[in-house]
Amino acid sequence: MYKSHPMPFRHPCELNDFVVIDLETTGISPYDCEIIQLSAVRYVDHRECDYYSSLVKPFRNIPREITMLTGISNEAVADAPSIDQILPEYLAFALQSPLVTGYNVKFDLSFLSEALGVDLAEELLWFDTMLLARRAIPGLGHYRLADVCAHIGYDTDFHDALNDCRACGEVLNYLCEGNRMDHALYGKAERVAALAESRQREASACHAPAICVVPNGPLAGKSLVFTGELSFSRADAKLLAQQAGAVVKTSVSKKTDYVVLGVQDERIVGCDGMSSKEEKARSLIESGCGIEIIDEAAFLRLAQGEECESHESGIPV
Repeated sequence: MYKSHPMPFRHPCELNDFVVIDLETTGISPYDCEIIQLSAVRYVDHRECDYYSSLVKPFRNIPREITMLTGISNEAVADAPSIDQILPEYLAFALQSPLVTGYNVKFDLSFLSEALGVDLAEELLWFDTMLLARRAIPGLGHYRLADVCAHIGYDTDFHDALNDCRACGEVLNYLCEGNRMDHALYGKAERVAALAESRQREASACHAPAICVVPNGPLAGKSLVFTGELSFSRADAKLLAQQAGAVVKTSVSKKTDYVVLGVQDERIVGCDGMSSKEEKARSLIESGCGIEIIDEAAFLRLAQGEECESHESGIPV
């Protein structure tokens, strides 16, 4: 797991080593939509020094409206790597620098966190360039990346992850010029620097994870995946599963034992109400894998050590 480093700057305009990240996805929900492009650009002394970009093949077809927005079609990703194949390489590049940013970067971090199974917003040193632009350039009205770029005189083809990384980098460099960002970032920089120092002290003082899987719980040795909205938070669901001995994964594979179904948003998953995780699970079940698809109530019974009345692979109980 990536550990925090000290801030690379003492003055807010001395951003001498950072990475801009951006993704293109099939929708807005990190739980039920998929990444279709990963990009990152590294800046050293305000200049681009390296970049990484790759298309990603999703499990489900890319919606037509997403293709119209991004230009990424099912044909374009036909030979692209899956997210499981490409994510380690992408993170290895992105985490070369001690500081991560992006435009509305919490969106990107939420998808990466779901794919990785780690809350990157808690693990990384990051800040949101969009929020800095809102504070440093008052009165624009709208603060989409295209709006701010138009204000600073930068143009590109937006909704391409690599182009958007570079556009974000241009915005950040603009904010750094002429002390435009002094009042916007200085307090943030101090807080993040203090957080970095605190995390370093905690990391050196404690070598054991805060949460561990219980080896002899009722779900010991089982691999479990959540999809959809539950009646309690995803963090609480993960903790409950771990306390019962399960290993929680973010993607379905042949090694998955249970897929726990929550309520799906039809605006995201479509009229069939089936997320990509459930769709993949059912496909694997048809090929002979022993995955069980269960609802929230069945998960709670299993986590408490109660036997469910019946279990059929692929049938919610």
